[in-house]
Amino acid sequence: MPSTVYCIHWLCAKAVQDHWEEEEELLTCKFQWVVNYFQYRAKTWKEIYTNNRSAGNHGAACYVARQQVVYEWLGEQGELIWQGMNQTNVTFND
Repeated sequence: MPSTVYCIHWLCAKAVQDHWEEEEELLTCKFQWVVNYFQYRAKTWKEIYTNNRSAGNHGAACYVARQQVVYEWLGEQGELIWQGMNQTNVTFND
């Protein structure tokens, strides 16, 4: 029969492990939310661009086109970073 001290230590270690697993899940979700937000904003700017372009607002259309490119780039960079972080065979340097 394990001692009470051993059980308490095991429960504390289990709580820490559960905490870090939850933290990893939250960070994964937050990262995906950020990428989704950038993609959503790029889509929104594209719609605004179409409206301004058809209305003949060329100055506004230029600004909006730049915003669209920025958010598309941010979304692409987020996806590339995400792919780089999710390698199955991670090696550690000693």
